[in-house]
Amino acid sequence: MLSAVDGVHTRCLPFRDISIANDDMGGIQVVPIHLTDRERQCLTLAASGLQGKEIANTLKVKPETVNIHLSNARKKLD
Repeated sequence: MLSAVDGVHTRCLPFRDISIANDDMGGIQVVPIHLTDRERQCLTLAASGLQGKEIANTLKVKPETVNIHLSNARKKLD
């Protein structure tokens, strides 16, 4: 799932609260995933190529806070 995040281009739509996964029968299943607004913002900025400190400056938070949001989002998307 993270490869999908890494491949997002800046002109793409923002992240939504869903994820697509394979089910046990070989089909595709849509699984709801709730990302907070801040997790979504951090992921979107990271996908556009910004680094942690740049994201922190943009959002006016500490780099450690950005790392926490990105880590939480990755856990939800795994």
